[in-house]
Amino acid sequence: VGKLEELKNEKGEERDTVGHIKSLLQKGWIPESIAAHIMGTRHTAYLDDIRVARKVVSVSLDIEPTLRNPEKRTDAEKLVEQAYEKVMEEYFDGEEIDVAKLFRILESNPTTEVMRLKEEWQKQKIVSIEMKSDEELKEITKGWKLEEHCPLPNCLFKGKDPAKENDQDAIFIRKIPPFDPKTLAGKTLHEKKMIRDSLKNSLHDPVMYRAKGKLHEGDHFHLSTGNLDGLERGGDRLKLANISRQHLLVSETMAQLEESRWEIRFYTDVHYQVAHRLGENLALFYRNQNDQHYFGKKK
Repeated sequence: VGKLEELKNEKGEERDTVGHIKSLLQKGWIPESIAAHIMGTRHTAYLDDIRVARKVVSVSLDIEPTLRNPEKRTDAEKLVEQAYEKVMEEYFDGEEIDVAKLFRILESNPTTEVMRLKEEWQKQKIVSIEMKSDEELKEITKGWKLEEHCPLPNCLFKGKDPAKENDQDAIFIRKIPPFDPKTLAGKTLHEKKMIRDSLKNSLHDPVMYRAKGKLHEGDHFHLSTGNLDGLERGGDRLKLANISRQHLLVSETMAQLEESRWEIRFYTDVHYQVAHRLGENLALFYRNQNDQHYFGKKK
């Protein structure tokens, strides 16, 4: 019945979510009224939740200028790549890729959301962000039943346990294996360059996943504490313990939209383009992706 309702509601509905929201804003609608108007429709992936609606409005308004004029991303992407190159130079000198270095990549194009999370981690210390080894992540996720859909995540959020004294909300990031500069000893300049270039290429996506993943997990943190900001302020906290299917889809869709806020403006709009080719918007694309990921039948 739910799917039939979704299909029925699609008829005649404005399909370009970003354009639709921008159009309503230009007609004098305020963001909160737009959120209430689109809640539970195709624009929010049929998730009848005001928090999702506010996220869709907030992210859409931020990414619209870049989607309208993709050239805006060209210089921004160069800054991202320059930051990555610098991190890799330090990596080849034997330094680990740590939380601060991942923030430097995001700060190549600083946003309110990036700086807020950094402030909460570094100065306010209301959330811990730590690099963890594979063994440590396996211990942390023991009993989480992640094996079916995500054997070992690159990033994850763990809410504080009220039963444990001094426990803290935490974002854990999977460590990048360290590089030992001694492995280059005795190599020719050409061989050293080949090794470095190969590693830079192979580690590019894993490093970017971890950098952007902080924003994803940061959104879980803000949603679980009710500490939402900007156009999203006022939403109720969502308890992640024993989470229902509906609320898991709400949480994951919101987190991926938050990740896209930075990604589309400064790095790539690949998810938006794939969603567009499928006839979907970002929220619908992410909801369907997560529905299959977490609840689809496994072979």
